[in-house]
Amino acid sequence: MLAYLALLRELNGFNNGDLSLPLSRAKTCGISHPKTLARSLRAICAVGLVAVTRRGGCTKGGHRLPNLYRMTDRECFDMPVKHLDAMRASNEWKLVTSV
Repeated sequence: MLAYLALLRELNGFNNGDLSLPLSRAKTCGISHPKTLARSLRAICAVGLVAVTRRGGCTKGGHRLPNLYRMTDRECFDMPVKHLDAMRASNEWKLVTSV
């Protein structure tokens, strides 16, 4: 729940799809361990509250990129700089039928 609320705090209406939650920001929200952050992000993705728009990782030059997320209940606008396409609200959380 803390990870979802932290991502919602980052949402300003035009940056859906460009949301990230690094450990440094998660610590200010009450998530202090990297495993807890990873588990909570996987959990909110699994239930369809958020979706991954770009997988992060390391580039050839050693530059690290974060995972980017979008809220599935809100519209996502086109961001050509980050190679993100516009999407309507998909409401994937409504498709989850069991625990």
